[in-house]
Amino acid sequence: MEFFFGMFVGILAAVLPLFAGWLTKQEYAMIKELEDNDFDYNKVEKTLEDYVDSPFDPENYFKKKFIKREGTR
Repeated sequence: MEFFFGMFVGILAAVLPLFAGWLTKQEYAMIKELEDNDFDYNKVEKTLEDYVDSPFDPENYFKKKFIKREGTR
């Protein structure tokens, strides 16, 4: 009897993680179907170009008229 109980526990130990993985995939698929995750939580509608060409970028910040760069007229 102990042998069958051990075999039953072994089968459960092998099958339950597979079932949990399948169930998790199904739940994620349902959630993805219900709500789109393309939401900007910071409410900042900027593109990558806006960040790269920012006026506060050091390359652009020091190009102001009152700063004379060396080697230029």
